[in-house]
Amino acid sequence: MLRRIRLSVSFLLILILAVWLPSPIGPRPAAAGAQGLVQKVWEKLGVDQPVEGVPVRLRLHISDEPVVNAWTTPTTGDIYISQQMLGLVGSSEGELAFILGHEIGHVMGYWSGLSTQLQKQQLEADLSNLLSMLGLLFESEEERKNRYSHVEEKLADSIAFYMITEACYNPYDAAAFFGRLQMYSGTTDPLARLWKPYAATHPFKEDRIEHLRIVMRALQQKKTSASKNEAYALGWLRTLVTAAITYGDTYPDAGFPSSLQDLEQAGLIDSQLATTQPRGYRLTYQPGLPDAQARIGTFTMVARPVAYRCTGERSFFVDESGVIRFTREDRLASWADSPLEDWEDD
Repeated sequence: MLRRIRLSVSFLLILILAVWLPSPIGPRPAAAGAQGLVQKVWEKLGVDQPVEGVPVRLRLHISDEPVVNAWTTPTTGDIYISQQMLGLVGSSEGELAFILGHEIGHVMGYWSGLSTQLQKQQLEADLSNLLSMLGLLFESEEERKNRYSHVEEKLADSIAFYMITEACYNPYDAAAFFGRLQMYSGTTDPLARLWKPYAATHPFKEDRIEHLRIVMRALQQKKTSASKNEAYALGWLRTLVTAAITYGDTYPDAGFPSSLQDLEQAGLIDSQLATTQPRGYRLTYQPGLPDAQARIGTFTMVARPVAYRCTGERSFFVDESGVIRFTREDRLASWADSPLEDWEDD
């Protein structure tokens, strides 16, 4: 019995020392293969292609700065995530997707019509400054700055939440990341100081979690099914193949288009079809090699679900014959797959 008590006391001493003594754990770099994981998540979010409503191309960078942080330059579309952030998130794809989606949300918020919100905030700030000068409003500049930051954070959270839900990540991974952030931000652990740059630029309040609950309920009510995405992608594909064949008939010396932008310039499709992707799918147009007269005589188009069995269950293929083929396997469709009869979505 005495031996057990001594062991228990020793164990308690170890726990106390572990809590109160400085942790020997230092910054953790990203594990091997982290870059591949980041690229996988980036593609699954669908932002490796041009994003509708954003005139700049989104570009991802992994930073060597010794801090736990992620940030963006909205005007250029550059998004950064540090090695230390990757090291702490580890292999959690969902948390990583939310972090990246949040920064993407800042870019989209900047370039979309929602950016007018910033103008409204500036007007409110000017009014607040005037009232403060008159002694009618008692709010510090830092408090006002934080209030505006919270608005922008909620907007970026909403966009990120929508993106990870559409990519079939677990929406609760967003809350898991907030829990991780809160855990490190409120402790004396040496790792906490690494979070300071992120916490300073991404102010956290409990109402952000409540805001995500509201967004989750709204998204669950509007969740797009895989079958609807397939129908949408098929309609998109049919429009493009019809335009490509029409282009070849209209310009017989040139043959088929060298890119979808050729179809836009010819007035056969709009800029949305030329530069963006169908919902839940990734579509690729590939022209054939030109002949001796520089004429393009063939082309192929493939459309594959961004997240198999989530955003879609079939991949599609079509060439200059106009026959659309499909597969239910998790791969690109090809000319060897079964055709859709009479252009019907069966």
